[in-house]
Amino acid sequence: MKKLLFFYFLLIGFYTYGQVGIGTAMPDPSAQLDVTVAAGDKGVLLPRVALINTTDQTTITNGNVESLLVYNTATQNNVTPGYYYWYNGSWRRLTALGDHPETITTLVNNTDGSYTYTSEDGTMTTFTVGGMMVDNGDGTYTFTNPDGTNVTIQGVSQALTILSYDNNTGMISYIDENSTLTQLDMSLAIDSWETLTDLKLNPDNIHLDYTDEDGVTNQIDLTTLVQNLETLTTIVANADGTFTYTDENGNATQIDISNLETLTSLALNADGKTLEYTDESGTVTTVDLSSVITNFETITTLVDNGDGTYTYTNESGNTTVIDVNNTETLTELVLSTDNSTLTYTDENGNDTIINLKTVVQANQKTTTLADGVNTTVSSTVSGDNTAWQVNVATAKGANNTQNSTLGVVKEADSNPTVNIANDGSLSVNLENTNDIKEVSGNYTVLPNDTILLGNASTADVSIVMPNPVGKKGKTITIKKQDTNEDYYINVYGNINGLSQLYTALPYSGWQLTSDGTQWKITNKF
Repeated sequence: MKKLLFFYFLLIGFYTYGQVGIGTAMPDPSAQLDVTVAAGDKGVLLPRVALINTTDQTTITNGNVESLLVYNTATQNNVTPGYYYWYNGSWRRLTALGDHPETITTLVNNTDGSYTYTSEDGTMTTFTVGGMMVDNGDGTYTFTNPDGTNVTIQGVSQALTILSYDNNTGMISYIDENSTLTQLDMSLAIDSWETLTDLKLNPDNIHLDYTDEDGVTNQIDLTTLVQNLETLTTIVANADGTFTYTDENGNATQIDISNLETLTSLALNADGKTLEYTDESGTVTTVDLSSVITNFETITTLVDNGDGTYTYTNESGNTTVIDVNNTETLTELVLSTDNSTLTYTDENGNDTIINLKTVVQANQKTTTLADGVNTTVSSTVSGDNTAWQVNVATAKGANNTQNSTLGVVKEADSNPTVNIANDGSLSVNLENTNDIKEVSGNYTVLPNDTILLGNASTADVSIVMPNPVGKKGKTITIKKQDTNEDYYINVYGNINGLSQLYTALPYSGWQLTSDGTQWKITNKF
């Protein structure tokens, strides 16, 4: 009997200690550990460790066990403070909704079958829902989901019982005749379609900046476009009824229109680029001014005044009035396909060919280039074109000397003290002109030296100053840079009428400035 009682109490003990209660004598039977706080003002602190990263297997010395829970205190690599549990070979963070930043977009039903989507950066995109469903023509319809998959809807007479859009959720809801609900997330579809591009004028008013979807900016040079078309010409009305035309090279050509026939109708087209000529029979011939002008000259503007006259304005703003009321009618005027000749056919069928190149080049002046004092000229001929090259000599010798040669300034091949930019501007290279040196032995000051730090920790240091003549304004600073007072920094030269300065005090020295005749002590420390 005693043995049975012993085993009975032993079993009760195992049952009692199979559960653990903290703050309570009767732990909940469904819990292995029951922590009860009667005052309701305390919590449970889990173990706090500093994880290295999400694959850390060294911080927990006895090994990571599946579902092991800790509070990480470190911010490093890919872990931040918070609760982590070990699962499937890595630490997983317990996250809250606020840990993931929300982006705000809107999708508005315009009530006209279209929707307007506004992305996170404010870009607005308008689209219609009908564009996502296609009639296959065989009694079926194909609907494309946002992920690109196609859904085929059967039934010729199938109708949408309900099609609605929720502006708050961004969902389109479709209920068919069988009350089956299908929902489409339009924000996913729009994000997959959306691209961001930008085209704007650069603040320099010279370039157009185009930014593509990848953020790459490309520039379009407007000056190149304008200069490819722009030329300078003049046309002047003479008192005798002729006109004098001067091309870009200054060549003058006289045009006599007194013997021409009367134009039945000659009008400048509204596009400002073509002339429309109508003969006696009503036939219209269009002359493309841009083709003629591109080959030879450019007329900035030619305006029909409505009274039989035209006003020509050249690139300089000068205006010339052309009166064609008294001329005879041109039966036909045709520009050749190579844009080099005009063929005029009169009422009798007689053709007259006008060589535009001859008209332009007639009386052309010859320009001659000659060598200058500091320049030489050379040329090469290729066909009808002559290419000229002007070479400018490089300046040599000292100023105000007989052997000096004027010309362009050339930058030194190595360690230049004066730099020349691409636009010709000059700048001083301070790294070469303001040289700082540490001196530990006898030393003679060089032209580029500005600061000398003497190290006399093991022996005296002697520094020889240069001749102050011709160096007015030049400043040199000399300082003892060590703490050993047994050795001196000695400075020799024409200094305030003296021949030598010396100091053994740590970090002491002088600032010496040339007045053109001797070195002056402008500062002592």
